[in-house]
Amino acid sequence: MRLRLPILLAALALVPAYAAEVPFSGRTLEISGDQGDGSIDRMLGAQYNIPGTGADIIGRAQTCAAGVNGLTVESADPSAGTLVLRASTDFRSGFTTRTIRSRIDLGAADASFQITESEIAVREGAGGAEAFGPLTRASGGWEKGLEALIGLENKLVDCLYR
Repeated sequence: MRLRLPILLAALALVPAYAAEVPFSGRTLEISGDQGDGSIDRMLGAQYNIPGTGADIIGRAQTCAAGVNGLTVESADPSAGTLVLRASTDFRSGFTTRTIRSRIDLGAADASFQITESEIAVREGAGGAEAFGPLTRASGGWEKGLEALIGLENKLVDCLYR
C-alpha cells in the first residue's frame, strides 16, 4: 500500500497540464496550466456568415488585411479556404506601452468564416530587443492586450462586410 502512493504521485507529475476554455469578449480563450495564471494559447472567434465561396472570402480577406495597419499576410490558399496573417499592435498597460503579436488563421467555407488567434506573445521590455514572451493571465494588462488584438480582427471583419 505504501508503494502505491509514490507511484501515483509520480504518474500525476508526468501528466501534462490541461487546457481550459474561458469566455472573453465574445470569444473563447484556451488557457494552459493554472486557469488563474496560465498562458493564453489560443483565442477562438465566432463563426461569421457572409455571402460568397470560401475562395471568394479568402480573396476579399487578403485585400482587407492589406489595408489594416498591423496585419501582414503570411500565406493564403483560397482553394483550401485558408489565410494566415501576422498581427502586431501596441497597447497601453499602466504607464507603459507594450507590443502584442499573434498568428491569425482565417478559415473560410462557403458562406462562412472563422478567425483563430494563436502564438500570442507580448513584449515586456522597451527598445528594439525582441523580448517577446507568452501572454499569461498573471501578466498585468493582459485584457487590454487581447482587446488590442480583437480591434485588429474587428477591422478585418468590418472590411469583409463592406
